Amino acid sequence: MIIGRDARAKPFSPRPSGPGVKVLRSTSPRTQRRLEHGRAEQNGPSSIRSATRRWSGGRRGCPARRGPRRETARGGASRHGTGASTPHRRHPEGARGTEEVGRGHGESGPRVQAPGREPARIDLPCRPGREEGTVSGIGEDVLYLSATELGERVHSRRLSPVELTEAYLDRIQRFGPKLNAFATVTPEVALTQAREAEREIGSGRIRGPLHGVPYGAKDLLATAGIRTTWGATPTRDQMFDRDATVVRKLRDAGAILLGKLAMVEFAGCLGYRYADASLQGPGRNPWNPDRWTGGSSSGSGAAVSAGLTGFAIGTETWGSILCPSAFCGVTGLRPTYGRVSRAGGMVGSWSLDKIGPIARSASDCRTILQAIAGADPDDPSASTEPVRLGRERPDFSRIRAALIPIDFAKTKGAEPEVKDAFDGAVRDLEAMGLQIEEAALPEFPASEVATTILYAEALSTFENFFSDGSVWTLRDAYAPYQNDVTRSLTGADYVKASRMRTELQRLMAEFYAKYDVIVTPNFLSVAPRVDEDLTKTLPYADPVGAVGNACGLPAIALPCGFGKGHMPAGFQIMGSPFEEGLLLDLGEAYQTRTNHHRERPPLAT
Repeated sequence: MIIGRDARAKPFSPRPSGPGVKVLRSTSPRTQRRLEHGRAEQNGPSSIRSATRRWSGGRRGCPARRGPRRETARGGASRHGTGASTPHRRHPEGARGTEEVGRGHGESGPRVQAPGREPARIDLPCRPGREEGTVSGIGEDVLYLSATELGERVHSRRLSPVELTEAYLDRIQRFGPKLNAFATVTPEVALTQAREAEREIGSGRIRGPLHGVPYGAKDLLATAGIRTTWGATPTRDQMFDRDATVVRKLRDAGAILLGKLAMVEFAGCLGYRYADASLQGPGRNPWNPDRWTGGSSSGSGAAVSAGLTGFAIGTETWGSILCPSAFCGVTGLRPTYGRVSRAGGMVGSWSLDKIGPIARSASDCRTILQAIAGADPDDPSASTEPVRLGRERPDFSRIRAALIPIDFAKTKGAEPEVKDAFDGAVRDLEAMGLQIEEAALPEFPASEVATTILYAEALSTFENFFSDGSVWTLRDAYAPYQNDVTRSLTGADYVKASRMRTELQRLMAEFYAKYDVIVTPNFLSVAPRVDEDLTKTLPYADPVGAVGNACGLPAIALPCGFGKGHMPAGFQIMGSPFEEGLLLDLGEAYQTRTNHHRERPPLAT
């Protein structure tokens, strides 16, 4: 998440941000005051250069617009073009116009309308003997199995891929709209792939451990013939002619695509203050729909937590895998920068973006990463480093872990219940044999460096939306003001930040010569309410988030218990480059000792 602030601050001035929170000081003091008091000046978009993408992929469905376009603001006033002011307020439920639900390639049946948003909905024929919540006798217990366990049952022919897919589609229909988890559901695509998997497995051909396992993809990954909205109004009808590399690899592995998962608009790279900043509405947490899922991979976290899919693919620029994993009580893996090809994925910040799995367990993350990792000619940044993810089960007594101390008592918004959960996780790691000692990260302005790089790259990426005026159709009022950054950030600032990142990487290499991993909480509180101003309610105290993303380091998010209101709490283990195997070994061993990852939210029907 990116939160707009003062664009005239000196380079490297932004405060550190927490997991899932990228802070941009992008508005002038006058604009900031107006936003705080419900008045935002609408002076129209700036004209800057066209956006860049990793590959065109035959993008269609988004005709270019010239000049500002008059849109109706949330309060009914013109959003821009006249210099008039518009109210900055949260909309009551259903107050916005009715929008049609999007459908995947080849879907049939009527379009479903719902007030204010685009809830993905499907209609499956009711078959004889079908009970509510089940298809062919497949109930919740099966749908909450790990992807690894699902694959084993499918391959031994104890579980039909077709019936499993139907069961997930039925559950998506029941719970997906309540959580705003899906952007587009693709039942015909899914059932076609499921029938193909069933035929192949029945004939003895098993492509791999994910063959026949249903999943969901974050809606910034291109899918041929299926809309890819990037969670935003300007690109709501966007379609591509080819799949992103990750989607193609999963298809080749035999995984079944259930649909596209909801996300924060433009992955939050233009800033937002409220969870409502999404074409589908706020990501609602399965543990309590009045609370947020985290962002920007909101649908990925919710879908796995709610048992709507076997696993999900998320992305992270700064916290967008680790944050939803922590808030939703699931397991997420942020791979090393370059470990997974980003070809066909939306560019947010090209030197920070990463793609990784969100799943029920570390074991699942290992299986999924093995399927999607590796070099790719379509993405020059994809590493040729060998993918070594075999279960080595090292002697954990030889693993040196650095515990970055955090004073919960002195951190605004930090909750003692989350501290208790984290302390319990540390005790479990020590019981596994880890040698854990407190350590300080290198003294370095890592947050300022990472934020400056993110400034420059995000504004370059989305510049065409400023120039054609479509930025003013985004949900969150802060996003259009990010072009203010261009008045304070120079090319010299970006070059300096890039040089400093190289120095930070050197310092962290020295740090990892002494320690194998870093252990720290994710957030210091449970998920905030969906209607809260995120600039005021989240304690931004993630000591390794800026370092990890600036240096492209891998990390795994693991659930470790509950905080206030029985909401999930989580922690992270961060490793050195391309040491995902060690993180997964640690995660699997931890989850063998604990059952936090097996907890299920009390979804109401």
